[in-house]
Amino acid sequence: MLSAVLLMGLIGCQNTNWPNWRLGSPTTEPAVPVPTTAPPAQDAPTPLSDLTLRPIVIQTVHFAILRVLATPGTFSNSEKIWNPIDEEVLPAETRMMLRNNGLRVGVGKHASWPQIKAALDAEKVEVITNEQVLQNGVPLNIEINPQPRDQTVFLIRSDGSMPGAFFPQSTTVLRIEYWIPPERPDSVMIELMPEIRLPRTAGQSNMAAAALQAPNSGQPSRPLREMITRIRVNADEFLVVGPSRVTQQPHLVGALLLTEEVDGRKLESMCFITTKILSVPQTPTP
Repeated sequence: MLSAVLLMGLIGCQNTNWPNWRLGSPTTEPAVPVPTTAPPAQDAPTPLSDLTLRPIVIQTVHFAILRVLATPGTFSNSEKIWNPIDEEVLPAETRMMLRNNGLRVGVGKHASWPQIKAALDAEKVEVITNEQVLQNGVPLNIEINPQPRDQTVFLIRSDGSMPGAFFPQSTTVLRIEYWIPPERPDSVMIELMPEIRLPRTAGQSNMAAAALQAPNSGQPSRPLREMITRIRVNADEFLVVGPSRVTQQPHLVGALLLTEEVDGRKLESMCFITTKILSVPQTPTP
């Protein structure tokens, strides 16, 4: 029995009836208008009464995550599922860095989902879905395998160097941070990066390379900031994260994030993430 994806503070995880599953089309509530009057001069502070009467907007983002699992090579060695997905929204250097470390990232159009689903239906896949509503920039953490284990991680840099580190009894998560760009309030800017979670009672990991050393021994996690990927997801799009051809190399980040063994079966996974923006205005009582 497959274990469900573990998300921070997440409830409602369930196995999905795949033939009846449809990709939701997120909608966007209109953003609260921003006052267009010129701000007061710096030497004339805004009266407190004016500030308290201005609307406060709490940006809430709903995430729906579909994780599809299949035998190794289904996603990493086939282009049928990747063909409708646009990876060129990322710079070429970023795409190469991700692929060398076992990951592929892109966006798909809601209109292209039937084509993607048809390619998935042609394979023997299993699916797990999750939903999460987050506010005020609280990050979304996707944890494929919550069971702590000893992990050796290598990071392949663009210059060809390959620092590595050993993290005892750790887990690997995909950390997603987000915000709504003022110039495109119907879209979500997303920054994603892998992160190694350490036991809270453990000291500093035994580093194999100073380049991957945590800034101080009290850190409960080690974010791989060199792999930060920024991408904009528009209202008619969804985010895709999947394995590249080198994912089967066991110590690469893509292998730690997107491969697992369940009941003696080796599996790789691909994640489809949709977003829905909720803007909730609140006007304090004067």
